[in-house]
Amino acid sequence: MDRTRLLEYVKRYKWVLLFLAALILASVSSTGSEFIRGTVTLGLLAAAYFAPALVAYYWRKPPHPNKRAIFVLTLLTAWTGIGWVVALVWAFTKTTIEGEEPRETSPVAPREAPREGPLGRSEGIQQPTHSSDIPEQIRKLAELRDTGAISEGEFEAKKRNLLDRM
Repeated sequence: MDRTRLLEYVKRYKWVLLFLAALILASVSSTGSEFIRGTVTLGLLAAAYFAPALVAYYWRKPPHPNKRAIFVLTLLTAWTGIGWVVALVWAFTKTTIEGEEPRETSPVAPREAPREGPLGRSEGIQQPTHSSDIPEQIRKLAELRDTGAISEGEFEAKKRNLLDRM
């Protein structure tokens, strides 16, 4: 096994390795049967303590979008009992509503939605137009100009843009 792969495993399983190291240190003063019983008990207690985080990470498919926050809540407040129940309920909560698209959970702020232009299309996005559509769009722009929805300058700019696409 090469060094980079070994380091990758260490990074991925660092908490497991720390847990095993603590067990080995605890076993130095124990007899064989006490060590096994203590290890099993400690493992079961750790699994029960971190049950909400385990549910959020591994039991749910796909994992809960707030899995890291659930882990931190479990780590810091599960000892109270109430914090454990809150974290477990949160881990089981449904993250989407029936018929609704799943929400983006990216830490990057969402982009502002494109504004609607006078023709009902998003501004700033080049819409594919056929040359037969362009005269109709110019007529619609003229109607908007005549009703006062857009100014003469906006009309001329949009008209020039449409004519350039022909």
